[in-house]
Amino acid sequence: MLWRSLICWIGGIGFIGLALLLLPSLRVGGVQLFHMESSDKSEKILPRINQIANGIIIAYIGLTLACMLSYFAAGMTLFDAINHAMSTIATAGFSTHDASFGYFSDKPAILIVSTIFMLLSALPFVLYVKLVLPGQSKRSIDPQVIVFLNIVFFFSFALAVWLRSQDHLTFHWAFLDVIFHFVSIISTTGYSAENYQLWGPFAFGVFFIVSFTGGCAGSTSGGIKINRLIILWRIAQTNMAKLLSPNAVVKVRYDHSNISNDIAQSVLLFVCLYMFCLLIGTTLLLTTGLDFTSAFTGVLTALSNIGPGFGEIIGPSGNFMTINDNALWILSFLMLAGRLEIITIFVFFIPTFWRE
Repeated sequence: MLWRSLICWIGGIGFIGLALLLLPSLRVGGVQLFHMESSDKSEKILPRINQIANGIIIAYIGLTLACMLSYFAAGMTLFDAINHAMSTIATAGFSTHDASFGYFSDKPAILIVSTIFMLLSALPFVLYVKLVLPGQSKRSIDPQVIVFLNIVFFFSFALAVWLRSQDHLTFHWAFLDVIFHFVSIISTTGYSAENYQLWGPFAFGVFFIVSFTGGCAGSTSGGIKINRLIILWRIAQTNMAKLLSPNAVVKVRYDHSNISNDIAQSVLLFVCLYMFCLLIGTTLLLTTGLDFTSAFTGVLTALSNIGPGFGEIIGPSGNFMTINDNALWILSFLMLAGRLEIITIFVFFIPTFWRE
């Protein structure tokens, strides 16, 4: 279990560095994408890429140590604290217990610690570099951070009110249950302390939608990412404005800067490929004998790297043990594609890439 947690932890930092190291060599906008993800397009956060990487590594290790000590202080054993800290910061979601965080349901402090660090891991790690280094730009907070935090707290509050009305819990217990599971899903960590499918249709709908979104770009989270959704919304607004005023010059803007056509096209391409994989993957899983709910949400959770899906088979109270080998191969490929930002995988199938 320790080896598994270590692999997840190393994979988390590798995922953050993907845009810096791998994507430039593949000519799919690596450095440009990184600047978009850090929302700092007009200036370099640090003079050189290796300094950026060093700052992120320090922040990553620092958060891991803080998470481990917090888990231990909250009541975990040292072994559990080490494993869960690495899994939490990497948003991997692996636990040392079959019941996941249901094993710690009698220790609310552990759920609070987990929620805090899952939330921190879903924010851009460049943000922590900028906060601690002197002389760095502090002109504004990344719009995706503001949107992400607003989504988390608004829907957590709304779901807590819903859950309290359904189960007659006190509000603070309902809020703790809700925000833990909401952050677990939107950060694509995948921890669970109970079967949240039993909370009713409103909770099911909210959790299903945020399974697409994921956390912020530049974090260890999977999913489409908040910044892409913001840019997608701005593109839609811009095109609507052009329809209403054909002669108007309207630019797509993000964090006080114009978005280039290359970035706008890469966002549209990613979302299209994500939906394409979702459609094809679901169709393939249906041929293996899975029901539609398990097939669709199985592909969704694989692409977004969440873990649990929905339904009786792969929901928070189920697992993937009963799924046949063909389905597991399909899901494995989709998990790899999702973790590598999808475009990276498809680039290898383009003949011009190999000719160049």
